[in-house]
Order: sequence, then C-alpha cells, then structure tokens
Amino acid sequence: MIRKLGKLFPSLQLLDNFHDTPIDYKWFISEDGQIIGIHPNEISKRDSKILSIFLQPYNMNIPPLTDQEMWWSKRIHDDHNKSEKVKPFRFIYFKIKGKQVDGAAFKEALQNLYTKTIPVLWENDKEGIIIESEANAVEETIDYEKIIDVFMSDLYMNINFLVGPYFHSLKKINIHYHSMVRDAKTAFSYSNQSVITYKEAILYSMVNQIDDAFLTEVNSILLENIEHDYELLKTIKVYIQCNLNTTVAARKLHLHRNSLQYRLDKFVEKTGMNIKKFNEASVVYIMILSIMHNEK
Repeated sequence: MIRKLGKLFPSLQLLDNFHDTPIDYKWFISEDGQIIGIHPNEISKRDSKILSIFLQPYNMNIPPLTDQEMWWSKRIHDDHNKSEKVKPFRFIYFKIKGKQVDGAAFKEALQNLYTKTIPVLWENDKEGIIIESEANAVEETIDYEKIIDVFMSDLYMNINFLVGPYFHSLKKINIHYHSMVRDAKTAFSYSNQSVITYKEAILYSMVNQIDDAFLTEVNSILLENIEHDYELLKTIKVYIQCNLNTTVAARKLHLHRNSLQYRLDKFVEKTGMNIKKFNEASVVYIMILSIMHNEK
C-alpha cells in the first residue's frame, strides 16, 4: 500500500523518528501503526476522502526543537566536532504508555520539575530522550520515581524511565544515544519496574543475547520441576531482587514472612539450588528472567 501511495503522492514520507519532521505536512496513521506524512499541496478534497477510508488523521503533538535541542541533535546525529567541551551529562530514556499524548503538555510539566531548561529529543510520539546535565552542589538531584507520581496525578500519564550513566565528553555520543534507546526497549520487555538504572539494564541486555537453545537446556535441567510454577518463580525473583532480605521481599509480595519462607523452602526442595549462594542465585535469576520473558 505504501509503495502505491508513494506513486500517487511523491512527497510521502514514513516517520522513522522525530528529529527531522517536516512541520508543514499532513500526517496519517495506518492500521498497522505506520505514520505517514504527505505535503498538503498534493492532497485534493477527493484525495482526502479516499485516504480517510484506510488511514486515520494523526495529530503531530511534538513541539518543535529549541536551539538547545537542535544543538544536541546535531552532535548526536551529524558528524560534528566531538572534542567540544561539555558539562557531564546523561541520557534519560522515557516511554509514555497508553494513548497519544500532548507532547507540549508533557514537556511543560517536565520542565517545571527542573531548575534549568532540559533538552528533550523525541524518537516518536511516545518515547524519547531527556538530556540531563549533572547537578551541582546547590541543585537537587532528580528522583524519577517521584516524577512518575507527579505525571500520574497531574496528567494521568503512565511513564517508564531508564536512567543512564554520566558521560564527560561527546565521544561516541551517537553510539551511546542509540544504545540507550535499544537497551531501554529490551530492559522494559523484561522488567515491570517503572524506573530502571543503566546498571540494571545491562543484565537484561546480556540475558537477551544468550542463545535460546542454551537457556532452554539449562532451564530443563535446573528448573524442570517448577518451570511452569509462575507464582513460585515470581517469589524467588522478587526475593533475589530484594537482596535476599526476607522482610523486604515479604512486604513487596504482600506475604507473611512464614508464607514466604515456606515458598523458599519449597524452591530449594524441588531444585536443589541454594539461592543464598551468589553463584547459584545469579544462575537462578537469569533463568527466571528468561522464562518469564518468553511467557509474555
């Protein structure tokens, strides 16, 4: 369909990212989620009626780039001088879940939480990258868990954040930027946490690259008796995430300590794995991540 439309409308563009979006285009979205732009000079009233049969109008709610955002975009996507000096900075990936949102409202609410202007580069209408400079001694460090609460209460937006590490130069900025977007998508496919640090995301990326045949074989050997006991697997996963702290894990799972201990004993009995030992806990955690990811 896209190829045929391209012959009828030479200006047609598919929206891959929001960095170079023509602001004077009319935008549509197809049933399979493709966002299509056509210059309005090529669309007659008759064309509009025909297009409306199989395309829905798409409201481009992403605010235009500021001068500051344009500066960062050029450094990331173009071959600019990477030796320029910059303050330490980090990328914060965000994804807004649910229906299409008002990008301008999101950005305004976000800026109100910072003491200085924060560049935002959109990947599409629901996800993008915040570029945050390292806070000085006077400025307050941003708590992204609290930011989520603000957006939920004020704008009814459900958001995920992946908080990246600080960089001290522009070297390899293009690689770091695209790795951040890729690793964030992988991390949130494994975790239901609202905020993930880059250190946590590394583990999910590593698990994602392990050979499926190897994971299947190891699971069948180590977790054969409980591979489909998802309640028990979730319990062990949370227990390990809570650093083997029974009190914290029980609270998070809404269980009595004795009930949690019963499940832990059951796991040891069925698998023979001692998750109080680091090596065995690490293997079990990776196996559980792979099982639960495959069941999504």
